[in-house]
Amino acid sequence: MYNLCSSTNCSSDRNIFPLLEKEYIALDLETTGFSPANDRIIEFSAVYYVNGEDVDRFTTLIDPDKSVSNSASGVNGITGAMLKGAPKEEDIVWEIAEYIRPALEGHMFLCAHNARFDIGFLSALFERYGIEADLRYVDTLALSRRYFKGLKSYKQSAVADYLDIKRDVEHRAEEDAVVCGMIMRRICEQQKIDCT
Repeated sequence: MYNLCSSTNCSSDRNIFPLLEKEYIALDLETTGFSPANDRIIEFSAVYYVNGEDVDRFTTLIDPDKSVSNSASGVNGITGAMLKGAPKEEDIVWEIAEYIRPALEGHMFLCAHNARFDIGFLSALFERYGIEADLRYVDTLALSRRYFKGLKSYKQSAVADYLDIKRDVEHRAEEDAVVCGMIMRRICEQQKIDCT
């Protein structure tokens, strides 16, 4: 697993950013709680970016076969009633794996804001079903701290506001994945300035 958060200088970034400028998959997910071992994904979204443009999306609700806590619903607005009739994870996991197959095989980077959270849940999901995953990822939270100095907050909404990235809703997977992908594009543009 390659975590770009550990990269500390432009010379090491020069090897990674040309790949990210070509393509990456931005992702976001909503969960029943904070523990990848005990909680479950209830919404998954992946947005495929090519040359910085959003070219394809995959989003699904997932029935976790467990109750959604009030605290989780309070953040993402997803209730148990909304998940009735949604696919169960054992039925959707293969479709998720197929959609992100280039990243799953280590040929492309995933990006997420506070990526350890999302990657932790995604890795736990794949492990439950015996799916091999060589996930290489970048964290737009860590990179925003590095490339956009002096912000009061680096949560995704604050970074989006700083970059004038428009958004309709927060804490729903598809919108957050799109915004994450747009932040990644701006980071790629910024690193060209900082690394020249």
